[in-house]
Amino acid sequence: MTAAAPQAPPPLLEQLADGGRLVVPIGPAGSDQTLTVITRTPAGLSEVESIPCRFVPLVGASGFHDSGGEEPRP
Repeated sequence: MTAAAPQAPPPLLEQLADGGRLVVPIGPAGSDQTLTVITRTPAGLSEVESIPCRFVPLVGASGFHDSGGEEPRP
């Protein structure tokens, strides 16, 4: 992904096949995030944090409520 999310978007995780990887910046909008590699294994999802980064915020249902970095409302 090329936008930061408060957590890995469930719709993208659901699409991962065994061995599939999602690389996503996770963390608050407008601040440092962590590039995270999520891999689907036969045992489930494996998550490894990589390097610090800063991306624009993801907006919409799986992202932040607005481009200012507010988290979505439940």
